[in-house]
Amino acid sequence: MSPMLSRSVFRTAVWCASVWWLTACGGGASSNDSMTLPMEAQAGARALSVTSGGPTLSDAGVTSAMPGVSRLALAPQGQTVVALSAWPAEASVIDLATHRTLRRLRLLPHSLPVGATFLSNGTHLVVVGRDSVAQVWNLAQGTLDFQLRGHAQPLRALASHPQGSRLATVGDDSRLLVWDTTQGRLVSVWPSGSERVASLAYSADGRRLVLAGGSSQVRILDAQDGRLIQLLSTFGSEVTLAVLSPDGRWLAGVQPAGRVTLWSQDPQASQKGQFLPTPALQFLSPGVRALAFSADSRSAISGGDDGVLRWWDLASGRLLRTYSDGTSPINVLTFAPQSDRTVMTGLQDHRIVFWDLITGEKEVTFHAAAPDR
Repeated sequence: MSPMLSRSVFRTAVWCASVWWLTACGGGASSNDSMTLPMEAQAGARALSVTSGGPTLSDAGVTSAMPGVSRLALAPQGQTVVALSAWPAEASVIDLATHRTLRRLRLLPHSLPVGATFLSNGTHLVVVGRDSVAQVWNLAQGTLDFQLRGHAQPLRALASHPQGSRLATVGDDSRLLVWDTTQGRLVSVWPSGSERVASLAYSADGRRLVLAGGSSQVRILDAQDGRLIQLLSTFGSEVTLAVLSPDGRWLAGVQPAGRVTLWSQDPQASQKGQFLPTPALQFLSPGVRALAFSADSRSAISGGDDGVLRWWDLASGRLLRTYSDGTSPINVLTFAPQSDRTVMTGLQDHRIVFWDLITGEKEVTFHAAAPDR
């Protein structure tokens, strides 16, 4: 086992943007370099705080326990994937060609990370946690470049613009914040519509933002001005995940009780991006936690509490096939880059399993992390 790299001291630039009267920079988290900005600093505010010390990057050979893979974030170039764990707070960078863990990022210990996404440049990873701070990591250097502070309550979700430098974050303070990540600057503050938004995503063209959580509705916003474009309703329990297909035709709303509702885009809509208010179809996936669309937007996969991966045909809503690797719940899943048949699943028992949907074979099975020795 390779030794852990010695702890280095580096200077962390902390961009602080406050939207409320805060007693400390970052709202929900305390800071020695506190700063209070007036109410009129709604956007464009920027304050620089420099601290010494901070997280370190450990060698890939040094591993520690994870309570399950909670997020999978694909790099824009499709060469790596990051597996996130909440406890301990870590992000494992994995090479998709060799399935080798390249490095692990030890995140801020108090962050309890709940989401991660790559910036469009592919070199930086943004992680959000329940401490109201967005951490921007340089993966090449393994260093925390800066932090985005502005939420008054813990964060729940984030999304990176597919073509530009914009980053959107949502938390328990009922606000959606949009950042310019090249300058660490807060550019927009919009109402999120809920205190418990758990899912946030940009459309493939970057024109829309889709939000879900805290209610049985899915909200679609204009990504330029935050205007509500459409409100889609489901029946029953809270929608905890909303996913857009790559071609923009389908929108899926996931309810943990076991229902997945799909809306299709209305070809006659006067405004581009409108979905039919009546769901196109529904399918059942017990205890569903995760869903993803194939690259050609013709099929979808779902997984959840029972550990069963389900492959669906979108045109008919027909269940094509099921796959199982034991009883460990599936926390998260995604199709491999530009693939319609290879699926990655992150399990609660710490494993990442690669499935070939055509043959039904497990291509690779490995632990994203293992206990320290």
